[in-house]
Amino acid sequence: MLSQPVRDIIRRGHSEIIEEYVRIAFQKLSPNEKQMFSCLRENSSTPFKHLTDIMGENSFGLPDGSKSHLNNPLMYGHFLLHSHFNHSDIFAGEEITFCYYTDFECRTRHERHQALLFVCHCRTCLPETTFQQLSDMRRRLIRGLQYLMLGKDLDGQRQKAAENFNIPISARFIYSLLGIYLLEEEGLLDDFMIGRLSPGITQAASLFQTENNTRIAMLALAQDTWLKKLCVAFRLYERKDAVDEGLAIHLRTLYQQKDYR
Repeated sequence: MLSQPVRDIIRRGHSEIIEEYVRIAFQKLSPNEKQMFSCLRENSSTPFKHLTDIMGENSFGLPDGSKSHLNNPLMYGHFLLHSHFNHSDIFAGEEITFCYYTDFECRTRHERHQALLFVCHCRTCLPETTFQQLSDMRRRLIRGLQYLMLGKDLDGQRQKAAENFNIPISARFIYSLLGIYLLEEEGLLDDFMIGRLSPGITQAASLFQTENNTRIAMLALAQDTWLKKLCVAFRLYERKDAVDEGLAIHLRTLYQQKDYR
């Protein structure tokens, strides 16, 4: 299935894809591909109401050759995937447990249900429980941490305080570990999530240039639990590093290139 050719490509981030971009891509398809495109349906076998819904259900992020955007692809390719999926061989209790939404760990119960269009009855969604209230607080904090590191909120809004990328590497390292610890407390830190986030932690630790900071970062990574890693990393709080200025310039350059594209 994954070896089939991409039908069209939209060179935009997921949150930036609008009806007009999908319509332009659709017009470039061959008559046969347009016919296949028009046959795509929702899970309930009803026609899609919006072109963006078709793209959202039948697209994958594509690599652009830049390692800096592995978690936030800058372009998406449309594949005729929907009709190929058949989960009838998955028995009860063996359901797929990963989420296709990459920002659900940042969303509160209400926000998740608005996106899912159905009511979930998992532990974090049961209303008016202590765990659910703590869950919403943790996810708000995770969202704030990601905003500080990325300079962009999940709703696309950018704020001056973070968009200049002046957050020092010590703070970025702490925020990353705190985010992972919160995900663990939420029960979201499976092998898939660890594989997605761990490289960023290791990369952040390797960026320190001040000797004492490097020593602390390496010591943090050597701990055997995420909580222990975080506690050691807090020794870096408010410490400046020789890489800070150069890192801020580098990150601003990367995002200027993204906006240009």
